[in-house]
Amino acid sequence: MSIFLDTGIIFGTYNADDKLHEDALAIYVSAFRGLWGRIYASDYIIDETCTLLKAKMKPLLALQFLRAIIASKSVSIIIINEELFDKSCDLFERYPNKAGVSFTDATTLAIMSMLKIEYLASFDGRSFDGIVSKRIGEGFFSSLSNTEKKRLMPFFKTK
Repeated sequence: MSIFLDTGIIFGTYNADDKLHEDALAIYVSAFRGLWGRIYASDYIIDETCTLLKAKMKPLLALQFLRAIIASKSVSIIIINEELFDKSCDLFERYPNKAGVSFTDATTLAIMSMLKIEYLASFDGRSFDGIVSKRIGEGFFSSLSNTEKKRLMPFFKTK
């Protein structure tokens, strides 16, 4: 069993003001606790996340994230090589009218297919719904038991 982390989940985890922060943080912590097995991300996701954190939050936060994800022994970072790039191009062409499917989304789909990753942690339903059958996203926190919510509370910053 395994899960792929999309940009929105990571950004929402780091941004306490994000409207989906509770869901993002709950997914992130649950993933690192091993709920879905091995965790994957790609260099494209790291690129998007660093760019968003630097532009919308603080430059140092982007650097902290980058250092943390590179040092993590829990996350396998997949580098887009020529084979994945070609498969991503094919997938991007397959969904020309699917709203929201970016090239980065196509790389995610290619990686998930190649590595047989079962779960996608993403808030991007307009891109992935109908393509990925097991998307974890909005509403995750509210779906948890009260016991699990209490277990997650120390991870939430109080405003």
